[in-house]
Amino acid sequence: MQNSCIKCRSLLFLALVVLLFSACTDNGSQAEHDNDDGKVSSGTSTDEKNISEVKDGFLIDSRDGHKYKVVTIGNQTWMAENLNYAYLEPMYGNDSSSFCYNNDPSYCKKYGRLYLWDAAKDTAGRFNSNGNIVRGVCPLGWHLPTRDEWEELLLTTGGFSVAYRTLKSKTGWKDKKEPNDNNGTDDFGFSVLPAGLFSNIYDKKGVYEEEGEKAAFWFYTKRAIASPTPYFLFLKDDNVVYVIVSSKTYQQLKVSVRCLKDEPMENENLGKSKGKKGKTGSFTDSRDGKTYKTIHIGSQTWMAENMNYETGNSNCPLDSVGLCDEFGRHYGFSAAVDSACPVGWHLPSDHEWSVLFNEVGGVPIAGKMLKSSTDDWIYYDGARGGGSDAYGFTVLPAGEKDESVWRNAFFWSSTKMSNANDAYVMGMSFIDDRVTVYTCGKNCTLSVRCVED
Repeated sequence: MQNSCIKCRSLLFLALVVLLFSACTDNGSQAEHDNDDGKVSSGTSTDEKNISEVKDGFLIDSRDGHKYKVVTIGNQTWMAENLNYAYLEPMYGNDSSSFCYNNDPSYCKKYGRLYLWDAAKDTAGRFNSNGNIVRGVCPLGWHLPTRDEWEELLLTTGGFSVAYRTLKSKTGWKDKKEPNDNNGTDDFGFSVLPAGLFSNIYDKKGVYEEEGEKAAFWFYTKRAIASPTPYFLFLKDDNVVYVIVSSKTYQQLKVSVRCLKDEPMENENLGKSKGKKGKTGSFTDSRDGKTYKTIHIGSQTWMAENMNYETGNSNCPLDSVGLCDEFGRHYGFSAAVDSACPVGWHLPSDHEWSVLFNEVGGVPIAGKMLKSSTDDWIYYDGARGGGSDAYGFTVLPAGEKDESVWRNAFFWSSTKMSNANDAYVMGMSFIDDRVTVYTCGKNCTLSVRCVED
């Protein structure tokens, strides 16, 4: 997507996101391990015999015998606790590259260890000079999650405006008020604990800070190799999970690691998508007399066409009236929220979008299930590749302002970022079966789908 405000936004500060997790037992601390003295030498192994397997709901790390809870959410299997492998490779003048908060082993037992970026990023499977995979801190068979993988988890657990609470632990988050409403509900057994971090952003010497108030997790991105500050940030009293991709380099930053299982799950959940069109209907907008198809999917009734009501801060794709008739209008965020949808309908929240995605088979295939037939989606060279329109939702490639149609579709959600200037956007592409989440600001003009109140 060239010259796209969405692309620009997603490549800058990505306050999207996904989630920081630090799993624990019911009393708010990490599960007991077979070994907690941290006396483990560094080093990696590519011997498949050393792959750490899951058994009876636990992962035994073949390197040191540590035992971790695991949890399957949607189509992913995650460690349900922060990694506590003592990676001792010296880095940046440190004697090690993994640390206990405040250099106190009791914090490692409670929260797992904090890692430097160069130790964490190798877990995504880089190659050394001999052509062997360098695994870094995650055990063989597991890896540091990518941003997309965290994003999938966030959508699966309810969307950005919900998951921040459903993934936090039930205890441990500090609050001066009573009752403590900074704790979470831990609905999925992920138990995000406020492990804190080590930062030299504001103090050149660096300090351990905000245990009980923050959780942060490294994620992998190729872009981050040149700018090693890609992490998720979870705050005690904020209702959003941040993804930070900073342009600055803080080599001493130390945050937590959560590992994801390499092998994809058998597509059990994907097979639950019935692929049947929902109950169809129609709705006439009394404001201008336009009639829209509607579709009932699961517990929701949606408009099965993009809104085409003319209001302030809206325009036709490429300023062509003919394209308005085919693809609907593009709206700025304020117009999308305040005036695009008729009475009895509203702009969906990110949570309502995620309910839809889960109903049609999950984030990895929702794009394919919801996009219109292949004839509607045309790429630069004339190749075609849309979706199956299995439910009659019929997403068309309406693009966005100043971008050609026929390749992508972007829809506003009503969920704002905490800075109140940006909101979450649901994207579907010519080249992908999945749904991708972006953030976009007041300069963006995008499509609108309305859901019944």
